[in-house]
Amino acid sequence: LFEKRNLHLLIHAGIVHSGSSKGGHYVAYTKRAYNKWYYFSDSNVKPASLNSLRDMNPYVLMYRKKVY
Repeated sequence: LFEKRNLHLLIHAGIVHSGSSKGGHYVAYTKRAYNKWYYFSDSNVKPASLNSLRDMNPYVLMYRKKVY
């Protein structure tokens, strides 16, 4: 059950909040097919990059597990 494996965590998505604790707006960045990143804000979707996610100081990061 707990075999030793080479485990890697790959960042897959991030959530960013702007505003205050009383209100604000959430946006998401996610990696889709072919390692392309996208920015999602309500009904707007546009190409992005991992660097743009890093620059936004996300407070939630999601990872995918890859086992070798």
